[in-house]
Amino acid sequence: ANTGEVLRRYPKVVLPEMNMGQLALLLRSRYLVDVQSVTKVAGMAFLADELEAAIDAAIDGTLAEKETAKAATARSGAAIATSAVLADAVMVDEAAGARA
Repeated sequence: ANTGEVLRRYPKVVLPEMNMGQLALLLRSRYLVDVQSVTKVAGMAFLADELEAAIDAAIDGTLAEKETAKAATARSGAAIATSAVLADAVMVDEAAGARA
């Protein structure tokens, strides 16, 4: 009931999320608070040193830039993986066509 009041008491709010930041988006839109999201989608829990690094980055003002770079790297990796899967599928189709 007082979530917005509690969040507004802090100059910086850092939110670790095991997804792409959906809760941070919700909190920002509902309570108009600058929530800084730290995301991880690797299926593994955050390590203490990862959280420490995120808090340090939030304090020195570089968290947003680090998260943006991390997202760009993840998108690049996903594109490469998708391309590799598609290339494998084409090779399978060509091999099947050659046998027919």
